[in-house]
Amino acid sequence: MGKKVWIVLIILVLLIASAGAYVYVNYFSAGEPEIVRAGSGNSVPAPILTKETLPAYFEQQALVKALPNEAVIALDFFEIKDGEWVVVDSYTLKRGSVTVGEASNPDLVITVASKYLPQFGDFCKATKNAKANGDIAFDMKLSITSMMWKYKSVMKYRECFGF
Repeated sequence: MGKKVWIVLIILVLLIASAGAYVYVNYFSAGEPEIVRAGSGNSVPAPILTKETLPAYFEQQALVKALPNEAVIALDFFEIKDGEWVVVDSYTLKRGSVTVGEASNPDLVITVASKYLPQFGDFCKATKNAKANGDIAFDMKLSITSMMWKYKSVMKYRECFGF
């Protein structure tokens, strides 16, 4: 091959590597997610939540505030009855708001055992514990590519979901 072809190939490889590095650093680099707790910057213990306090508390969290404008996430808590997961409490998460009730047409449904609800003051820890015990399920209603693109603003929280 000629010298010009090699130069073009090297430039192309460098451009692809640079784009890959940019995507990795901005969307996939491992970093501790920022979980804001009541009271702000000081390290305070996570509050013990109830089904009544969860919406107001979650609305103040960086994760909920960072959701994309058109995001709809269903958060369902279940109890086991007759060997089946039965949803007992449902919440709808949108950018900056959390409401009680089932979500219509959610992008993602998170179903978690109700025994973890009090621990949701530290969302990441609660979801990791639930995942370790097999007490959580994630049902994506969009393709993985669509989810990653739409939810790129919250990719730093992916470890909270075990991704």
